[in-house]
Amino acid sequence: MGPFESEESCRAWQEEYQLPFPVIPDPEGEIFKRLSNGWVPYTILVGPDGKVVLWESEFDEAGFAPAVEKLYAEPAAQPQPEPPRERPRLAAVSTGAGRAFGATVVILGGGAGGIVAAHHLRRRLPARDRIVLVDRSPDHLFQSSLLWHAVGMRRADQIRRPLSDLARKGIEFVNEEVVEIDVDSRRVKTGEREIGFDFLVVALGARLAPGDVEGFDQMALNLYDLEGTAKIHAALGAFDGGTVGILVTDMPFKCPAAPYEAALLVEAFLRRRGVRAGAEIHLYTPEHQPMPIAGAAMGEAIATVMEKRGIHYHPLFTFERMDPGSGTIVAAGGEAEKVDLLLAVPPHRVPEVVRASGLIGSSGWMHTDPHTLETEHEGIYAVG
Repeated sequence: MGPFESEESCRAWQEEYQLPFPVIPDPEGEIFKRLSNGWVPYTILVGPDGKVVLWESEFDEAGFAPAVEKLYAEPAAQPQPEPPRERPRLAAVSTGAGRAFGATVVILGGGAGGIVAAHHLRRRLPARDRIVLVDRSPDHLFQSSLLWHAVGMRRADQIRRPLSDLARKGIEFVNEEVVEIDVDSRRVKTGEREIGFDFLVVALGARLAPGDVEGFDQMALNLYDLEGTAKIHAALGAFDGGTVGILVTDMPFKCPAAPYEAALLVEAFLRRRGVRAGAEIHLYTPEHQPMPIAGAAMGEAIATVMEKRGIHYHPLFTFERMDPGSGTIVAAGGEAEKVDLLLAVPPHRVPEVVRASGLIGSSGWMHTDPHTLETEHEGIYAVG
C-alpha cells in the first residue's frame, strides 16, 4: 500500500477483501523505489509463479477484482520457454496479375518518434516500399523546445515545420485524424479514407488531459503545449515576486527531465530579470527522486543542482486537487501548498483510438518488445 497508509488501514483493507496474503504499508516509499523505473505502477498484482498479472497507474477495482478472481480460479502455470519467433520483414506484395509492389508502412503520428521512424525507414528501404505518415496537425512541433519557448529562448516559428515537407523525402503525408485502427483487417481509417498497411508504427504519443483536473484551466499553465508555454512566457515576464510552483499532476508522463529543466530555466529567467530574490520556486512530484528512470546517481546530481539554485524539491507529493479560490494545490494526504504562479504537467492518457483498437495491455498502455518495439501483433510497432 502507499506511503499514506498505516498498518491498521492495510489490515482493514485485507479483511474487507478477505485476502489470504499480507498487505503492508510503505511509509518511507522503499517498495516504491525498488519497483519504480520512473513510470510507476501504483497497483501491482503478482501471481504465485512470480509473474506480474496486473499493473496499472491507478487503482481500478473494475480491473483489479477480475484479475484476482482469475488468479484464484486458475492453477499457477509452470513457466514454459517461448518458442523462437521469426521477425517479420518488409517484403514485396504480389498482385494476381503477377506485378510486384512494395510493402506499405503506415506511421501514425508526426511527433519526434514518427518523424524519426519515417526518415530512417525511407533511407533504409527501397523506393518501391511505400511510407505513409498520418497526423491531424499540418505541422511537426519539436516539443523538446517548448520549455525554451516558455522562457523566450525560442519563437514558435523556430520549433515547428510543415509535415508536407516530407514529400521531398519520398514520404507521403496524410493530414487527417485517425479514427480507427483495424488490427484484423490491417487498415487505418481517417475521416476521409482507409489506408491498408503491411506494417504499422503507432507513434501517436499520449493524449494530454488537463480537463481531467478540476480547476486546471483557472489555476495552471500547461508546460506541455505551445499555447501553454506562450502564456508561461508572458506570466514570467510580468512576475514581480511570490511563489512559482512546478507540478507533476500524475504518472506516467513523457520526458521525465522536463519538470526539472523547467525549474532551472525559470530560476535563470527570473535571475536575469532581477526578480529572483523575491521569488520562491517549488517543484512537486509523485516521484521519489528526480528522473528515477535514469538511476539514483542522476537523481542525486539533479537534486544537488536544484538545491544550489535555491529550488525547493517536494518528492512523493501525490497530487489530488487544485483549489483556484485559495490558490493552493492539495496532496492526497491533505498537505496544501500555496502558489502564486503554477506551471503544470497535465495528466497523460492513452489516445481513444488506440484504446479502442485492442492494442493496449494490462497496464493501460501499449506493450512492446524492448529490443524490437514490436507489439504482440505481428508487424505492428509502437514508438514513444
